Amino acid sequence: MTTPRRIKGASLIEFLIASTIGIIALGIIGGTFIQGQKLSTQRVKELNLLQSNNSVLQLLKLDLHRAGYDGVNGYSLKLSGAAHTLHVVNGIDHGLVAYAYASQISGSAITYRNVAYRQQASDPDVLQICEKEQSTIMTAAQSEDFSTLVGANCNTLFHTNQITVERFDVELAELQGVSVSSAMATITLKTQLKNDSSVSQTLAMDSKQRNWQ
Repeated sequence: MTTPRRIKGASLIEFLIASTIGIIALGIIGGTFIQGQKLSTQRVKELNLLQSNNSVLQLLKLDLHRAGYDGVNGYSLKLSGAAHTLHVVNGIDHGLVAYAYASQISGSAITYRNVAYRQQASDPDVLQICEKEQSTIMTAAQSEDFSTLVGANCNTLFHTNQITVERFDVELAELQGVSVSSAMATITLKTQLKNDSSVSQTLAMDSKQRNWQ
């Protein structure tokens, strides 16, 4: 009668050990899975933010190539009161790059597209593009108050409920040639997810001015 008792006792101990090992293994596997899910989710957030930033910067770069085009004489247009084809304003919580170019030519009549990319101190979380086509070129002062002095044609470039703009700067560096001058614009854009400040991106892009002064 003693032998069956020893067998039953041994089986119970083995079962308890196996159960304990199984629980530990499940805990390790579960923890690894959860950590993997967190990393995957974080990576997806980072890639989505990076894609959004790249899209905005590419849009800006393509449009900057048109800045200053006059469509007739081959000269570079400047906003009245601006030192360069690109009128730039930078601040701690605001930034602006404004310019104009000929968008339509019909005989002697020219239609100009006036453009401003801006981050305003009154709404620093948002990056906007403001555009208006008209027969005249706006001034540098007007570009700094586009909605009031040019037209309320401004749209946000990011989903405001998803992405916050932290920084928008445009720096100009003059490039001198033998008979002409150009400029290199360096645009820096920093954004973060509105509901997750741990996910942020800072990108910089260079764009050479095509329409020389």
